[in-house]
Amino acid sequence: MKMKVAIFALVLSLLIGSVVMANSSAVNDPSVEGPLKFEPSTDIKPGDSIEVPSSSDPEITPFNVTLIDNVKHSGKTAYEKTFELSPGNGKELNIYVKNNHSSKKVKFKVERTDNGQDFGYVTIEPGGSKTRNFTMDSGKGMSGKWKVYVTSDDGHVMDLLINARQF
Repeated sequence: MKMKVAIFALVLSLLIGSVVMANSSAVNDPSVEGPLKFEPSTDIKPGDSIEVPSSSDPEITPFNVTLIDNVKHSGKTAYEKTFELSPGNGKELNIYVKNNHSSKKVKFKVERTDNGQDFGYVTIEPGGSKTRNFTMDSGKGMSGKWKVYVTSDDGHVMDLLINARQF
């Protein structure tokens, strides 16, 4: 019986390790507009947040703190949501926006409002989605007051799905 448990634990750890390795490849996103860059910046102050590249398929687990939970937004008005992060809830923040419109783009902006950090707009193509990932420069848990803003350039009726989580 002990041998079966040991073999099961070994197989489980190998499977988890392969999933982590498969999800660890990061790519730069050429559709990012504004001040967002995936290289070290000299103007980051201690305690600032930084945006980091995301995997193409972020894993959602039951241990996440859900900040925006599958919100569906339809209409011409912009979507805006503010929330506050607590360091005890995790070291990363993921914000996901899906543009369900069949022919029109939307723009997705993230700000950390308590220290004035503006991470710029990212364009989301029709039928596309983007996940933006953030972490603290200090490596400690995420904190601060944050704002998610999604709008269009031409005032069309948007059809959005929005999620945000801290983990």
